[in-house]
Amino acid sequence: MPRYMLDTDTCSHIMKGSHDAVLKRLQKTPVSDVCISVITKSELLFGVEVSPRRQQDEAALTAFLRYIEVLDFPDEASPHYAKIRAWNPVGSDLLRRSEIARAVSERTRFLSCLSWKWRNSFVR
Repeated sequence: MPRYMLDTDTCSHIMKGSHDAVLKRLQKTPVSDVCISVITKSELLFGVEVSPRRQQDEAALTAFLRYIEVLDFPDEASPHYAKIRAWNPVGSDLLRRSEIARAVSERTRFLSCLSWKWRNSFVR
């Protein structure tokens, strides 16, 4: 079972090879320990749809998805999502929906959520 769930931004950095600290940390982590949520996958697919480099980005995403487990968003996670979303002020960019989904997954599946922005949680 995966131990770490990556957020959308971290996945983008991995596919672009654009954040050395994230890449170094990921190289030390078994592939079987890493996953993404179905919501993160949806955001990555959306990014491909609107990308000016659609073919290049689609190829990178396809390659990335071959190696990563995608976890569903279970129904029992819904109340957790609602509580965390209610805490986030309306109109605030404090927490994006994908970050909330990641937090819910952590809460319901005992995963560590990894974000390149939260260096203390992943990049050490």
